[in-house]
Amino acid sequence: MHTKTNIFFMIRSLLFSIFIILCAEVSHAQGLGDYGLGGGLKIASRDYNYGFQLGGAIQPKLSFIDNSEQVDTRFSPELTFLRIQGFALREKLEFFIQSDYSRNDLLMDAWISYKPVERIKLTIGQMPNIGNNREMLFYEDQLSFTSRSFFSSRFCETGREIGVKLEAEFNIGEVKIQPKLALTTGDGRNSFGDDSRDVDIGGYKYAFRIDLSPFGDFSEGNTNFSADLLFEKKLKMLIGVAGSYNYGASGPVGESHGDFTMYRANGSRDLPDYRKWYLDALLKYRGVSILFEIGQATANSLTGLKHSPVPSDILLPEEISRYLVLGTGGNLLAEILIRKNFSLAANYSIVYPEFDTYSGGLFVATSVTNLGFNYYHRGHNAKFHLDYGITRDINGLLENQIQVIFQVRI
Repeated sequence: MHTKTNIFFMIRSLLFSIFIILCAEVSHAQGLGDYGLGGGLKIASRDYNYGFQLGGAIQPKLSFIDNSEQVDTRFSPELTFLRIQGFALREKLEFFIQSDYSRNDLLMDAWISYKPVERIKLTIGQMPNIGNNREMLFYEDQLSFTSRSFFSSRFCETGREIGVKLEAEFNIGEVKIQPKLALTTGDGRNSFGDDSRDVDIGGYKYAFRIDLSPFGDFSEGNTNFSADLLFEKKLKMLIGVAGSYNYGASGPVGESHGDFTMYRANGSRDLPDYRKWYLDALLKYRGVSILFEIGQATANSLTGLKHSPVPSDILLPEEISRYLVLGTGGNLLAEILIRKNFSLAANYSIVYPEFDTYSGGLFVATSVTNLGFNYYHRGHNAKFHLDYGITRDINGLLENQIQVIFQVRI
């Protein structure tokens, strides 16, 4: 990244941080409702049928990276979130908008949901895709480590896409079942491009997820992250299976468009289909939490595809891995809380390419191990995190990394 861009990011992040702090002080001074970390600035009608909340998060990060080629030190605003959300209970509506001012393309989430009946919800907009693994459904400021696991970041980018999602839930005794379906563009965030002429490429992405809670729900407020911050008194488990099928993917993980183009024998443009599936389980009990995930990404509709309009430029099966991230992987995260504020965490990720003997693929067999320490104050609303990570791959790469973050959510 250029020096000028770095300076721009730092200035923008500093201004955003000042804005967040001022909002917090004004909210507290004016008594506009119950104020506390993570609560933001809240405005509600007297009957609480309508509400609005302004909040955000800042997370500066310091990294020390040592690999076989160089030693590097980096300081960066890992995230600078601004959130606007609200609800209209009588109309059964909710909305959520989230921007990250540490990015060039700011918009992360922008959706509105409608509940026609109590246990069914319809959501339209830009949001996390349910066809990804469990960790990709957690927001970036509610992770146990400084960033998502290598497994998650290898097979996904931000996980957000534009589309529509239908959710339902029902109970059979204590068992809770949550089926979900989604239809998205398959081209990721802001997928309409720079202007109206930069249209989506390829077909739609169809995704599903089925979540099963065999021992009942997690405690209220203990669901949207992996740590057991509320010390579940009984063993709780959330098991999920998810998948997606992207007709005509033109990005490495099915979250972008126009990164490559392929052709058929008659010279017409065409694209391969891209499939993913995941199995995950999250357990919590008395401050101990374990997240287990496995997944696979494959390609389809490859027969007859070519790199270019030239008749002889045929795409060989293994060459598709030059364009799409294909392979299998897994992730195991464990965390134990001590006195409700301190925790020790460990994470292990491993990924294997589909064509392990082909040297031109987008990645090689790699494993990443992380050991971390967290200090939580009011959950993720004020957090200090320190972790050590080591990355190894089949080509002999050995990289050591130490990362430190301090996070504030309002």
